[in-house]
Amino acid sequence: MRLHEPFLSAVVRRLHALKRQLMRVFLCTCAGLEHVPADNQFVLVSNHVNFLDPFVLAAVLDYRCLQRTYWTGFTGAAFRNIMFRALSRIAQVVPIDQESKAISNLAFGSAVLRREGNRVWFPEGRRSVTG
Repeated sequence: MRLHEPFLSAVVRRLHALKRQLMRVFLCTCAGLEHVPADNQFVLVSNHVNFLDPFVLAAVLDYRCLQRTYWTGFTGAAFRNIMFRALSRIAQVVPIDQESKAISNLAFGSAVLRREGNRVWFPEGRRSVTG
């Protein structure tokens, strides 16, 4: 899918390794990874309970899989300033605007799937109050 410049790719790879280490230190465990296809496309739908959810999910995916994975991100949070926009682009976040029509948001997701990318979707559109 998307290829980063060599320097940026090295930085992203190091950050991913750091995330994985932090998850081990804090004793985060993951069950069901055997159901995530290594070489095939998938859509992962998850409850969104706190701001760490995408980081934890990214930490459990291997780097090759992560390179083909695109995330759903609310434009009001993921793209609200220049720093967040840059990080969202590096992380391959697809912008979702709750104020726009649902069809345009679905079109972004559909484009990712047509290009054989993986998709992580938080269907609530915001953090879940009930989990």
